[in-house]
Amino acid sequence: MLVVESLLITLLLMTLMVSSYTDCRESLIHNALLWRAGTVAAVLDVFYYMIFGQQYLVDFLLNSGLLILIGLALYRFRIWAAGDSKLLFLVALAIPGRIYVLQNQEGAGILIIFLAFITAFCWVAAHGLYIGIRQKNLFERSRSSRMNIHPARIFASYIMMVGVIQIFDCLLRRIMSIAIFQGSMVMQACYCLLVLFMLYVRRKMNMQKIILTAGLSWLAVLVLVTVGVYHLQYTVSLSILAWAACLIGLRMVVEKYSYQLIPTAEVKAGQILTAATVLKFTRSRVKGLPVCATEDLEARLTADEAASVHRWEKSKYGEPTVVIVRKIPFAVFIMTGTVLFLIYEAMGW
Repeated sequence: MLVVESLLITLLLMTLMVSSYTDCRESLIHNALLWRAGTVAAVLDVFYYMIFGQQYLVDFLLNSGLLILIGLALYRFRIWAAGDSKLLFLVALAIPGRIYVLQNQEGAGILIIFLAFITAFCWVAAHGLYIGIRQKNLFERSRSSRMNIHPARIFASYIMMVGVIQIFDCLLRRIMSIAIFQGSMVMQACYCLLVLFMLYVRRKMNMQKIILTAGLSWLAVLVLVTVGVYHLQYTVSLSILAWAACLIGLRMVVEKYSYQLIPTAEVKAGQILTAATVLKFTRSRVKGLPVCATEDLEARLTADEAASVHRWEKSKYGEPTVVIVRKIPFAVFIMTGTVLFLIYEAMGW
């Protein structure tokens, strides 16, 4: 059994290292690499669970299914690219089921994504602090940052997040009878990821939708409490407040360092232009210019749009430079989260 587990983990770590290298150098995770590694991992899994690890099959299916669902959701919400989701699928496939139960925490696989995002935020924060210190403007807030702070919207968003996440908490704890939140670290990982999703969804909502969602979610919570299905979890509110403050604070600190000025001639497919840059195209008559200003993966340039931007540079309203959103090589953080998870499970840190 240990031989098969060692082969799976070695295969996983090698694939993660190669994928991280290509993501940093080429902004690409190669499908061919993932297919080959996935095929080998699948063969080893069949051998492992048929002969040695039958008792760990349920834990493997639970955790790998959880990772795959979250990976699909992250791709659906355009938080990361398809290559990152595929890499997470390989992680789910290649981690032996016995690893998940070493610390007796069901659903521990969610810690991989939690640790990946925590290290990503730490890296972005450190990078922002470095640039801020170097440019000597660390404590200066951009004009756009000041304009984006709306206390009423923030308060309504918090009420909405607490209500919605209380419903998730009820479904997972009571109705579905899943013990996935048994461990405190797993619980906090789930809250952090749910807050991350809610912060992303909140960006797409106006004030009326936020208030409506908050009202409906709390109405559902009150019904569940009234019929005795659920008891309010005050620790949930405190956890959501802490995570929301942490994530929003980090974003406010580093948002002005998340962009990069480049020559217009160097614009290429796959890059993401800032909203301010896209708005400059509205006056131009050049055909095929990008119109999506969301600054997420939905706004990635196609080859035709990149060619249109090049034509725009030479037009009446064109400019020699544009601003793009900095690319974060998330494969590195998936690798980091996976390694930290393996250390945590093996050593109990």
